[in-house]
Amino acid sequence: MKKLLTLSLVLVGIAALAACNGEDEDLEAVRDARDNLMLTQTDDIQSDMWVPAQGRNDTSITWESDNEDVVSVTDEVEGGEVRLAVTQPDEGEGDVWVTLNATVSKGDAEAERSFEVRIVEYAGIEDLYETIAELHELDAGEEVAVEGIVTNINNHNSFFIEDESGGIGVYDPPQDYIGDLSIGDRIEIAGSRSNFEGLRQIGFIETVNVLDSGVDLPDTVDMDDVDFEDEEVMDSYQGQRGTVSEMTVVDLPDLDEEGGQYNIGLERDDGKRIDMRYDGRLDDSTALFDALVELEEGDTIALNGPTLGWHQGPQFLLGDEEHFDILE
Repeated sequence: MKKLLTLSLVLVGIAALAACNGEDEDLEAVRDARDNLMLTQTDDIQSDMWVPAQGRNDTSITWESDNEDVVSVTDEVEGGEVRLAVTQPDEGEGDVWVTLNATVSKGDAEAERSFEVRIVEYAGIEDLYETIAELHELDAGEEVAVEGIVTNINNHNSFFIEDESGGIGVYDPPQDYIGDLSIGDRIEIAGSRSNFEGLRQIGFIETVNVLDSGVDLPDTVDMDDVDFEDEEVMDSYQGQRGTVSEMTVVDLPDLDEEGGQYNIGLERDDGKRIDMRYDGRLDDSTALFDALVELEEGDTIALNGPTLGWHQGPQFLLGDEEHFDILE
């Protein structure tokens, strides 16, 4: 019995020593990773940050911010880095210092390190055009910056802004900004003038800053007496939201797929025709699609503020189900 007991104690000791050695190795690994952890920028920060989610020695890194209103940790991870969303202080509020706490871990071992980062106050975009209408006369490729209100998000990579002078499309194919914007956001935007099939746009976006949210939209344009078939006249309203009191559905395609794209032909009582367009690539198009499938040819509808877009000619762009009503 004594020999067996001695053997058991030896085995337990070996196991404990192995576990201890493993813990020591993990602790050494996380300390080494912590000591070698670096941030590429800690000063003069004006936009989102990407910080390591993985460290040396197969370690993992998690982050916390002591001021989530200015720097918040997101769930977005790419290439071993996690995105920290940065909200600059408003102009006049001054710069803000934020403490970022990193926890380096491996197994049960952890080590911490803190970084102080300076988020500078928002200084605004320089050389803003006074009105959106001024952008209409510019050539494609010219750099532009302007303030406007988001009035329509009509597909997955395009939206429209307006002010009292007019409207213009914004083309965001990387979808860097569109998912964070809402109708009624007042924004500053910088990019380049572009055109697509006659549609005036701002493309190649460099900066979008939300200045305010939930603001009143510019007035819609009463288009009851506008000649839909006069492209010169219609072009003057491009990018603005319009209302028409009565239109008849005269060309209704088979609406068989929520994610599809459809042009629905409308005719006014004076015989003037125009299409309204549905693009199912919106993040949430279900309610709009459900409203459209209730339509039948011959129905009379009212248009309540869809944007006048352009694709080799004018068309009304639907953004949500409130942009039209089926009349009795």
